[in-house]
Amino acid sequence: MGRATRGRDRTEEGASARRLIRGRFEGRRDGDGWVIPEGQDAAEDLHITQGRLGRALPGDSVEAEIAFRTRRGRLEGTVVRVLARSGKRVVGQFTAERTVAVWDEQWAREIVVPSGSSGNARPGDLVEVRVRPPAAPGRPLLGTVQSLFGGSEDPRAELRAVLARFDIREEFPPEALAQADSVPRSVGAGDLAGRQDLRGRPILTMDPADARDHDDAIEAARLPGGGYRIGVHIADVSHHVPPGSPLDREAERRGISVYFPERAVPMLPRALSSGICSLVPGEDRLTRSVTLSIAPDGRLREARCYRSVIRSAARLTYEEGARLLAGADRGVIPEAVRVMGRAAAVLSGARRDRGAVDLDLPEPAVTTDPNGNLLDARYAERNDAHRLVEEFMLLANQAVAERLRTAGAPALHRIHAAPDEVRIGRFEDLLTAFGERLRSPSEPLRPAHCARLLARIESRPEAPFLRRRLLRAMRKAEYSPRGEGHFALALPDYTHFTSPIRRYPDLVVHRALAAALREDPAADPEAASGPASETLAELAAASSAAERRAEAAERTLVKRRIARMLAGRLGEVFAAHIAEIGRFGLEITLDEIPARGAVPLSLLDAGFRFDRRDYALRHRATGRRYRIGGALEAQLVRVDRLRGDLEFAP
Repeated sequence: MGRATRGRDRTEEGASARRLIRGRFEGRRDGDGWVIPEGQDAAEDLHITQGRLGRALPGDSVEAEIAFRTRRGRLEGTVVRVLARSGKRVVGQFTAERTVAVWDEQWAREIVVPSGSSGNARPGDLVEVRVRPPAAPGRPLLGTVQSLFGGSEDPRAELRAVLARFDIREEFPPEALAQADSVPRSVGAGDLAGRQDLRGRPILTMDPADARDHDDAIEAARLPGGGYRIGVHIADVSHHVPPGSPLDREAERRGISVYFPERAVPMLPRALSSGICSLVPGEDRLTRSVTLSIAPDGRLREARCYRSVIRSAARLTYEEGARLLAGADRGVIPEAVRVMGRAAAVLSGARRDRGAVDLDLPEPAVTTDPNGNLLDARYAERNDAHRLVEEFMLLANQAVAERLRTAGAPALHRIHAAPDEVRIGRFEDLLTAFGERLRSPSEPLRPAHCARLLARIESRPEAPFLRRRLLRAMRKAEYSPRGEGHFALALPDYTHFTSPIRRYPDLVVHRALAAALREDPAADPEAASGPASETLAELAAASSAAERRAEAAERTLVKRRIARMLAGRLGEVFAAHIAEIGRFGLEITLDEIPARGAVPLSLLDAGFRFDRRDYALRHRATGRRYRIGGALEAQLVRVDRLRGDLEFAP
């Protein structure tokens, strides 16, 4: 079902391609949805209209039949049967009509709560409800309130509801806390055996101003004859968290730390994440180090991995680091930072030369009081210090992946598969409306094609839109027990090594590296702790799911907090740019506040129609156009407090 099939008659497609696929059903607020196929046999999503859902609910595993392909290329199908219920409870707002209006945009229908099943919830309360599968297609959904979080206007209740919705547990089991409390608060003389002593070197940390943990420290020095020696030193969490221990089991279950504006839900108790494993200045800390020698053109010449002890010379914020990079301050730390900056510039050039794709999108930066009330919301700025740290971490992760592959050590890899040809084909069709193309028709897609496109369109007003669409055409990066390459980074192998405080896969990689480096197992008691290869596939899937869950939880809370703030600014006019255009109208992004909203077609002058040829809304009588990337002023006319959606009028 490649690009050549699109535009065929729907009857022909239905006759030639009828088959069953299995996948996960994802709903939409208008009542229809998609089946996301499992496995590699059917990479294309299948659209399901409301009348073809059967008894499927969001998250269910289903079997669906492909019915036909529309003239615009979309596959349509019918749910044949539900294979497994998700069993997931949903979160929403209890209403005066004894229904629950679900937060999740996948749920189009309210849930009816029978008498005696409300758990004392009052109208306006945020609740968690267990849904009973419908007795027949189209029948009302019934549910029972399981948890009561508090009023919807209380930010603390909102956070509790988000934690429940994404199955994020705050409290640590008593046995994990007891183990954390037993960990020494400082490094002892007995901990230094077999470690290289790096104390006294100009090693420092560089993090956001509000960073809650510091698990990576860096240094750099100029090499005789050109090139640089770069040191990346990562907190040796594996020294304090033995495999199979209560702390390890809980870290594996959590998978990742989750960061909300008012507080974090850490993967490890704070005695470790903010204590003995945090590379605070002036304190001895156990680390796993990678020393990397790079050529003047940025190529990696040599990498050495070993255990070490450091004493960070300084803790810098990104803002402080950027100021030192741009200034002429004298002293050991300013000079060290400028050497790092020159090394990072070389690495950045090498990354561009190999065709790596930079698809980062602007991220929100929000500030709240301790109770979660929003104080400020803006777009986060990426400065030169941020990019410096990123280049060093990328290189360390690359070097560790190569070391593990050479040793044949079982480990978790970070993979990013090449885009599916159907999705990338649709993106290429879209590019024609903007006078661009991604590659020649006969060429296989390479990362450099994407990188060159992004460089060409960088100054165009449509650049943010096309960047998002390219990202949407890409597969998601994930964890795997096999090193299958990273498309966006244009690397044959890659892993995550640099954040073991907040990502469980990094802790697994640390143990795999210990196993790969053993020369005398008796001298390295951690060397026997490599991960069991038979569990890596399950661990990779669980870690990928935990990452997606954390990202969704963080996004959901920030979106709701911004909507809460803007609800008090109805009627105000905001500067914005057009981010999306379609038959629905416009989708815009505000220039000063990290928020998106819709301008429905009904709020525009009558006569506007969507013109697919140049991806614009065009007025039939006046010829006036709205185009992607165009600036406009928009008045906020509605805020959906339930889901955080915003509606504007031009």
